[in-house]
Amino acid sequence: MLFLSECRSTNDSLAELVKEGNNYAPAEGTVLYTHNQTAGRGQRGNTWQASAGENLTFSVLLRPHFLLPKQQFQLSVMVALALREAVAELLPAETEVKVKWPNDILVNQKKIAGVLIENAVTKDRIGHSIIGIGLNVNQLVFSSEIEATSLSLILKANQELGQVLHLLLKKLDAYYLRLRSNNGYPELLANYYANLFNFNVERIYQDSLGYLFSGTIIGIDEYGKLQLLIEGETKSFDIKEISLVG
Repeated sequence: MLFLSECRSTNDSLAELVKEGNNYAPAEGTVLYTHNQTAGRGQRGNTWQASAGENLTFSVLLRPHFLLPKQQFQLSVMVALALREAVAELLPAETEVKVKWPNDILVNQKKIAGVLIENAVTKDRIGHSIIGIGLNVNQLVFSSEIEATSLSLILKANQELGQVLHLLLKKLDAYYLRLRSNNGYPELLANYYANLFNFNVERIYQDSLGYLFSGTIIGIDEYGKLQLLIEGETKSFDIKEISLVG
C-alpha cells in the first residue's frame, strides 16, 4: 500500500506511477491512499468533496486483461457490489443499502460512497484500470447541495479508518476473483439488479433537455447504459443524460 498525506487525486497519482513504468511498475492490487484529497473527481466531471482525515479516499490498480473494452461496465458492477456489501456489514441489518446506477452507494437514499473507474485500453483488451473510491466514514457535516451521510452519522460513533479500509479491500478482492472466474459475471449482474435503487419501480425522470417523463428501470445494456421502459418502449441513457425527479 502506498500512502500520501495529501494529493490532488489518488486516481491521478496512481496513474502517474503506472505511466512512469520503467522506473516503477506497480503490481496489480496496488493501493494508493491519502488522508487529504484536494481535487477529487467523480463521474463525468463532478467533484468528490471529503473532509481531510475523516473519510476514506483511495485508488486500486487492476489489470483485467480478461475483459474486452466493451465489457468495462463489468468492473463497475463488481466494485459497486463489493462496496455495497462492505457498507452493509458495518451497519445494522435492517439498514437499506442500495446501488445507485452506475456505482454510487446509498444508505437510506443518501449517498455514502462514490466510485470513479478509469480504464486504459491496450489493443483489444483492458490494459489496466484505476478504481477510485470515496467512502464517507467520520464526516458529520456535508454541503446542503447533496443528500449525503456517513458511517459515523448512522452509527453515532467514529469508526477506525484502517479497519474500514481493510474490509473494503477484502471485499474488492473477493468480488474481483468472482468476476475473473469462468462465467462469473451473470451472477454478479443478477446481484446488482437485486440491489439496484429503483429497479422495476416507476418513477419520474428528466432528460438532458429538461423533458419530464415516467419510466421504469428494467436493466443495464452491455455498455453500461441505463435501460428504462417508457410508454412500452425500451430506451437507453448514459450518465448525465437522465436524472431522477420524483
